[in-house]
Amino acid sequence: MKIGILGTGAYGLALAKALKKNHHHLTMWTKFEEERELLKTTRENKTVLPQIKLEEDIIFTTNLKEVCEEQDLLIIAIPLAFFDDTMKEAKEYIGEDQVVCIATKGIEQKEGLFAHELLEKHVKTKKVAVLSGPTFAIDLAKDTICALTIASKESEVAEKVALALRSKHLMIEKTKDVIGVELCGGIKNVMAIATGMIDGLGQSDSTKALFEKQALEEMIRLLEEIGGRKETILNYAGIGDFLLTCNSVKSRNYTYGIKVGSKSPDLEEYEEKTTIEGLYTLNSLYDLLKRKKISAPLVEKIYDICVKGENAEELLIKLVEKTS
Repeated sequence: MKIGILGTGAYGLALAKALKKNHHHLTMWTKFEEERELLKTTRENKTVLPQIKLEEDIIFTTNLKEVCEEQDLLIIAIPLAFFDDTMKEAKEYIGEDQVVCIATKGIEQKEGLFAHELLEKHVKTKKVAVLSGPTFAIDLAKDTICALTIASKESEVAEKVALALRSKHLMIEKTKDVIGVELCGGIKNVMAIATGMIDGLGQSDSTKALFEKQALEEMIRLLEEIGGRKETILNYAGIGDFLLTCNSVKSRNYTYGIKVGSKSPDLEEYEEKTTIEGLYTLNSLYDLLKRKKISAPLVEKIYDICVKGENAEELLIKLVEKTS
C-alpha cells in the first residue's frame, strides 16, 4: 500500500515504524527543510524519538503534492494548532475518493471544531477515519504490544486503515463514533493535567482514584451531550487512553500537572519549551462548553487553576464537594 504521512513529530514517526512492519511504501512530509535533511541523512530524530532508526526506503519531503497525490492512504499527524492552515495548502492534492486518517488529537481553538470537522472545511472526501488509543509514540515505535481505536462512519474505510496498521504487536478495534473518539482523545489530556496536580500536591493514590472515577463520569456525560456515544468510554480510545495518559510520567500533560501542583520552579520554562496538548484543548473545550451551555465542573476547575491562576488545592475542594 502507498501511504503518505503528514507530520514527522514523534507520533508520525512512530506510526511510520508500525506501518513498515507491514511493508508499506511510505512518504513523509515536514514543513521544514532542515528537518527533512536530518531525517534523510540520519534516519532518526533524536529530539522527539531517540534511539529509533527509520527504514532506508522511507521518503521524506517538504512537498505537499508529493506526499498527498496518488496515495492509497493519507495519515495526518500534525499538531492541531497547524491543522487548518496545512489543510488549506494540501486540499488541491487530496482526491474525493482518497482515504484520509486523522491521528491528531484535540479541539481547535478558533471555532471549537474537532479535527475531522476542520478537514471537512477544505477536503471533499468522505472517506475519513480518526485514530486514537493508549499508545505513547516510543511504545508504538518499538515491538511492544499496543492497541488503537479507528473510528469512521464508513466501515470499509475503518477496515482499510486497520489493515494497514494491524500486526501481531498492534491490536485494532473499530467504531463509527467519530465524535466520541475525538472527544476522548482530547479530554483525557485535560484530565491528565489534573491527576498530575494531585500527585504534585502530595496526595495519595486513593485520592487520585477518587478523581479518576469522577473524571470518567464527567467524560461519559460530555460524550452524550456533545454528540458521541457513552459506550465509547469503554474503547481503547476511551478508558484505555485515559488510564495511560493520567498515570504515566511519559505523559507531558501529567508531568505538567505535577509541576503545577508542586509549584515547581521550572514550571514556566517547561510550559514554554514543551508541547502540552492538554492546555491547548483545555482552552478550546472550555469555550465550546460555554457556547453550548454545558456544565463540566472538573473541566471548569482545571481551567480556573491553569488559566486563571487559582491554587491547585482548589481541585481537592471540588472533589470533596462532588462527593458530599
